[in-house]
Amino acid sequence: MQEILEFYKIEMEKFSPGFNSLSESEQDTFKKKNAKILNRHFTILTQEVWFNNPLSLEDYFKLNDLEAKLNLVYEELEDKYELEGEQLFKFNKLSTLIKGVGNTYLRICESFDFGKNELTFNTLYDYDLDDFIYQERAVKEFDEAAVKQSDNFYAKQYELKLHSEWMRGVFTPDKTPNLKLEGFYYLTCSSMATYINCEVEDVYYSIIDELVPHTYPEAPEDFDTEMDVFEVKVDAHGKEALYEELSSKARDLLINYSYKLNDVLKGFPEDKIWVIEKNEEATDPKIDLVFSNVNTLKRTRLKHFQTDVDTLGTSDVDDLKALIALHVGAYRQEVIALHQELIVKEDKARTKPD
Repeated sequence: MQEILEFYKIEMEKFSPGFNSLSESEQDTFKKKNAKILNRHFTILTQEVWFNNPLSLEDYFKLNDLEAKLNLVYEELEDKYELEGEQLFKFNKLSTLIKGVGNTYLRICESFDFGKNELTFNTLYDYDLDDFIYQERAVKEFDEAAVKQSDNFYAKQYELKLHSEWMRGVFTPDKTPNLKLEGFYYLTCSSMATYINCEVEDVYYSIIDELVPHTYPEAPEDFDTEMDVFEVKVDAHGKEALYEELSSKARDLLINYSYKLNDVLKGFPEDKIWVIEKNEEATDPKIDLVFSNVNTLKRTRLKHFQTDVDTLGTSDVDDLKALIALHVGAYRQEVIALHQELIVKEDKARTKPD
């Protein structure tokens, strides 16, 4: 990471003499104001000096023309310049430095409302609230029958959202003495309710298969994915009707359970961030950040992200695991009870006299 950081500083100084003399805040403002130009400059530069694959300005514009993405020229260029593996990992680290803000070079890899970016928000709470309003407004705009409301109206409906938001950042040991994080990471930021609900959702698939074993047929070898329609019919060994009903009702239970989780967990008393490192691959270092409550978001500043994560964070996840086990177990029991009800119902229907 140090080598890429040095490259970034050298090239930014070449691009805009005096850049490295600016304050952190001034550098962030400059980068956001010149985001498109910087992305173009560094994409073309790295294709040549890093990847020995020169990219012309003309081809750069073709690759970034949204209307051209379905034509053959675009596909040929994409195949030629697409980055994978080590190359993609290297460029992602550089692009985080170029696009990120604050002491972590934090980059939020999600859609923003028009004219907004990471500098618009002071805390993670401010971002989450704005994203909630943005999403609510978008849903209403697509629904012609829906009553349009003001942003203030939606703000009053807000509860902790943070649905597995993707971010990237660069951490240093001097700013994380507690967690001792170092280097570039892909981050997934979730509320505690969202994180636990994802674990419960995983159980949905496994328990359906456990209670009603089933398989999906494979498409024939001559199947054309672009021209043919392949009808997928589940093989549940004669229990297809039970499978369909159990799957549907267990999904309804899952949706209801997600609401229950929000209600049960929203009052969690301790401000805490669980920090879960997942370094399975050298080119894919990941951290899950799980936020316990709204106040934790309010205490997490975007420009001081790693500092605040270190202050509020813990790598001891035993209590989180206990909560996951509790709610996963409860959901499992609900589905098992539902399965028994459906078996009884099926038996009664089978033995009912004509």
